[in-house]
Amino acid sequence: MLRKNISIIFGLLVIASMVLSSCAPERIVETVVVTQVVEREGQTIIETQIVEVEVTPTPKTGETEPPLAAVVPEFKNPDTYMVITGAGEPQSLDPAWTYETAGSAVESNIYEGLVFFNREKTDDYVPALATDWTVNEDGTVWVFNIRDGVTFHEGGTLEPHDIAYTTHRAMLQGRIDGPHWMTYEAFFGPDLAMASVNDFAAAFVGKDSFDALSPAELVQVCEDVKATVVADDEAGTVTYTLANPTPWFMALLAQSFLGGVTDQEWMVENGDWDNDCATWQNWADPAAEESLLFNVANGTGPYKLDHWTPGEEIVLTAFEDYWQTEPMWEGGPTGAASIKNVVIKNINEWGTRLSMFETGDADYIYVPNTYRPQLEGYHGFECDAEENCEEV
Repeated sequence: MLRKNISIIFGLLVIASMVLSSCAPERIVETVVVTQVVEREGQTIIETQIVEVEVTPTPKTGETEPPLAAVVPEFKNPDTYMVITGAGEPQSLDPAWTYETAGSAVESNIYEGLVFFNREKTDDYVPALATDWTVNEDGTVWVFNIRDGVTFHEGGTLEPHDIAYTTHRAMLQGRIDGPHWMTYEAFFGPDLAMASVNDFAAAFVGKDSFDALSPAELVQVCEDVKATVVADDEAGTVTYTLANPTPWFMALLAQSFLGGVTDQEWMVENGDWDNDCATWQNWADPAAEESLLFNVANGTGPYKLDHWTPGEEIVLTAFEDYWQTEPMWEGGPTGAASIKNVVIKNINEWGTRLSMFETGDADYIYVPNTYRPQLEGYHGFECDAEENCEEV
């Protein structure tokens, strides 16, 4: 009986080995000649051996691993675009203060400048709040014609003086380590490309420190800043005068930190700088929370700020009176945004972001390169504004 059981077990093992060998990849053995040099009894000898080695078969032409199955994402909230980032939240929503991507990404939907980048081109620009412009021969004087019929989110009407005020405020606010060293360089030359307005003002009048400036010198700094950007409401123009030809000047205007135009009257009414050269220093180099626009906004862009709760979410709503009636480029959007709400949350944990995307609770998630393979199944689908998806 024992012998019979052993025979049965042996037979099963043989069958199993046959099955496994049939499933295994083809085994290829090649004969190779191995030559080696050895030292033996004080003599150098060349030895040759013939050995068999197993090699990995080369895939046949056309053989590839099957692609991952495509997955169509689910949409739960057709009127709301849920953005889940993992790269931090804004430090402020004041365009003149912001010098990081989380804040500027939000601000670029709320505020607009005179021009904007022509899609992905960083050296070509399309009109935004300006309809057109001219520049003198040496590239130092730029005159922009300002668009009519543009309304701010809080109800004011865009006028050229709003644009001049926005630029003056940006330069005179000039917080430490902010973006306006570039602005100072464009308007006053590379020697005055300072890290803050305090350093700029001191260097401008030749003093060792900002605290050493007299009231008259403070006024002079402000007046000279104002002279670089002059609005003419009657003519509908804004004129910029640069220190030198500046090839990257248009790129500055396309950025929210210089081009995020707001309503002068609304700003003054709500407690920001009153446009008086005798008082500008009271708003110079503020901490993020000290700015009026830290967590409120009033721009002309396609979205209004509903609220920002730091550490929780930013909510934007479509501006129904948006001015854009013709696309900036072929196929571009016009009119009020078709997606009525945008919710932005910052979630650091990757698994949570992925789960929200897969269940349709998030429409966009931040994906570090390390985790991209986990989303390969979603490649190859394109979804329109109405959230209809098709394979491409």
